[in-house]
Amino acid sequence: MIGAEETEIAWVATVTGRRAGVAVGIRSVLPSNDGNYVAIGEWDNKIAMVDVRAGKVAWIKPPAACYLAFSPDSKEIYGGAVDGSVRALDVQTGNELGRWYATESGASEYGQRISCVAVSPDGRWVAAGAGIEGLVFVASAATNKVVTILNHGGATVLLVHFSPDSKALATFVPGTLKIWNVTQWDKTPPSTAPAQTQPVAPQSATSESGTGRP
Repeated sequence: MIGAEETEIAWVATVTGRRAGVAVGIRSVLPSNDGNYVAIGEWDNKIAMVDVRAGKVAWIKPPAACYLAFSPDSKEIYGGAVDGSVRALDVQTGNELGRWYATESGASEYGQRISCVAVSPDGRWVAAGAGIEGLVFVASAATNKVVTILNHGGATVLLVHFSPDSKALATFVPGTLKIWNVTQWDKTPPSTAPAQTQPVAPQSATSESGTGRP
């Protein structure tokens, strides 16, 4: 890792796989939004989580996830596995918090490899590109249930990315970029009605202590 003002690389931790330090097929290395962790996707067919502050590996656990995305608060990491599953793991412990499938059947399908993962900045939605059909699956982070399947078409989706205001999702397949409206997935949009104010009871001119202060 190297900071913006640094001139030398600082080795934070060494992650050793089963092959004497040789890991085959690493697909992603991702820092958390708060800068406290670095996640490695497809390390020895697992996810490796490095604790930057402690300078050591926090945990190495399944699934064999190629592509990863942190939640905005950096408390969860989402990993897309080779069976089409997208799993939410606790960043500190690696314990599984939820799971859903980016497959048309809604169940595990070996070979339905996730090609990209993204979490909306407001933390509400998780998007995953999967397979070679150009499909994008979007799930609710709160319920771990798929809310929509977007048919981009063409080929494998290489990129899913939410806008900063979480109102749009961009998907990319070689040759085409599409923008999708996120608000249509929300079945319970926030109310736009003005807030109701409660009447305030008048205060007496004298406090309980008798000092005369309000």
